[in-house]
Amino acid sequence: MHVVNDRHARSDKMAGVPRRRPRPRNGPRPRQVPTGLGRRMQTLRVQRGLTQVQLAQRASVSQAIVGRLEAGMRTGRLETWLWLAAALGVTLDELVGGGETSSPQ
Repeated sequence: MHVVNDRHARSDKMAGVPRRRPRPRNGPRPRQVPTGLGRRMQTLRVQRGLTQVQLAQRASVSQAIVGRLEAGMRTGRLETWLWLAAALGVTLDELVGGGETSSPQ
């Protein structure tokens, strides 16, 4: 019996090829990264009255990157953090350390 519009029907060409198993929906979650830096960036952004979109435009990155960094879903490249720090008007040290400076002893 040949079924024409069944989405599960397979062509004769694929009859011997095993089907790919679907990815489990409740599988492992993406690895979370520390959110301290992202939270610091979010705090600075909100203090300056910027949206994620505005910050992204100033730093020449996508809004998705800003959101993922703030949520701790991505670590980001060093240059991305440099662009974001410049867009926020802070140094990378201030962004990473929260403005705390320590002098070597």
